[in-house]
Amino acid sequence: LSLFGSEMNGQISLQIDFRKNLFRRETIERMGLYFKEIMKDLLDNQHKKLKDVKIDYDFAVKKLNIFERQKSDFVF
Repeated sequence: LSLFGSEMNGQISLQIDFRKNLFRRETIERMGLYFKEIMKDLLDNQHKKLKDVKIDYDFAVKKLNIFERQKSDFVF
């Protein structure tokens, strides 16, 4: 499992590489959503410590339902 990130023209781009025999796509999508939510929270609250970030389980469930309906590739 690898996470690559880059910034260009004020946009952050992330790529998650994983082995299909170790992870299901849905698991990686969920991890990506959590990571994105953590990063958003930290950027919005720059003095917040990582240990103080809370993830709302309902947030991930709602987002994953959107992915299932769209049937599209996972993109940040």
